[in-house]
Amino acid sequence: TDIAEDGFIYFALTGGSHAGWLIGQQVRIHTELSGGQEVSGVIGHKAVHHLELEERNKVPKVNEIFIDIGAKTKEEVRKLGIEIGDPVIYSIGAEKLALNDRIVARGWDNRAGVLTLIEAIRRLKKEDTKAHVVFAFLGGEEVGLIGGFRGSALYKPEVMINVDVGFATKTPSTGKEKAMHGDVDLCGGVIINRGGAFDPSLVIKAFDLAKSKKIKTQFSVITHEGGTDATPFNRSGARVLDLGLPCRYMHYDEVVDLKDIESAATLLVELLKSF
Repeated sequence: TDIAEDGFIYFALTGGSHAGWLIGQQVRIHTELSGGQEVSGVIGHKAVHHLELEERNKVPKVNEIFIDIGAKTKEEVRKLGIEIGDPVIYSIGAEKLALNDRIVARGWDNRAGVLTLIEAIRRLKKEDTKAHVVFAFLGGEEVGLIGGFRGSALYKPEVMINVDVGFATKTPSTGKEKAMHGDVDLCGGVIINRGGAFDPSLVIKAFDLAKSKKIKTQFSVITHEGGTDATPFNRSGARVLDLGLPCRYMHYDEVVDLKDIESAATLLVELLKSF
């Protein structure tokens, strides 16, 4: 949003990032208007040693933090091709945790859904299906379900199966979420979301298939239209089934279990074979 004379860069948030988590994060600025190179930077803030006591318990405002790319002047920043409005992304890495098949990475929301669909495509190539199936990888969900609205208008499906992350609610301090959404844990299997916005016959179909094929599943409750691409498809008249991948620490450094992605891909393939 602004390049200061001393070379520091100010920014705005898109999606659901928490400002307090951003401090110290490494980022890349995508120079969209001048060739698409990526410029590395870090989000800076006053050192903890210099914070007053009352400041230590406060989350900084976004306009109080900034991106440091090592520049000394505004002119140096501009020479790199950085312009107002260029997108900034996290430096995304992935690492396997010490125990079980659990991976920590940024952006599992919704890289986990993408991985599930890719695995389902790989398996479905070996199967016979009667239905005409379109796998759609839709962007822009965090900024207004843009891909979902475009996709629903373009494809007009009879049935839409949405695959996104869901809240894992068995960690410290998530008791409220457990009471709201259900008892969901990593390695508990794919989530079948239930609620008024989802087609109950598809929920029953998914549950029965999972039971007969011995696929691990768990339920979560969403009492109204959620903030996923299921919403525009639901509004366009499609029958919607919403599947989730259990995810801890959503919109931070997120943790998923690969066994849940396995369960989701297996259930998705069985569903597509059944239509």
